[in-house]
Amino acid sequence: MKKFISLLALLITSSYLYAYDFEVDGIFYNITSIENKTVEVTYSTDLNYQQNRVVIPSEVTWGNYNFTVKGIGPCAFDGFNYPNRVDTIIISKGIEYIGSLAFQSSNLKMIRIPNTIKNIGDNAFSPGNKHDQSIDWYVDDFEWLCTIGHHFSSYTIT
Repeated sequence: MKKFISLLALLITSSYLYAYDFEVDGIFYNITSIENKTVEVTYSTDLNYQQNRVVIPSEVTWGNYNFTVKGIGPCAFDGFNYPNRVDTIIISKGIEYIGSLAFQSSNLKMIRIPNTIKNIGDNAFSPGNKHDQSIDWYVDDFEWLCTIGHHFSSYTIT
């Protein structure tokens, strides 16, 4: 019985991670609060970016609703899960977090991170099996980077 409950919990958790509520301009979102009208960028098995540059907006409109994008969720651009042409990510000012494994094993060559990011999850930029990966980092200010720099220990930031 204990094994069945554990398996059921695992299935529920994994289906939540890879589900999405809506898509706008090729980016998938989960609604995190209807009351506050907030969303996060999420992963989808439908993901097949044809462009190599993605801009994560700070606001998105879906139907008649305007949402504030609060963050990038776990595994959102995880390169282990799908072929990905995205090599440049621009994160708009106002976004507050990057989830665990968000860009793991991705094809990133350039990323711009605003100083509004308050939290970066574990292994968010882990190179996975791409040990020769080199990323150009653009940040708003060096002082901010020093406060979260431990998340970038695998990379050289210039």
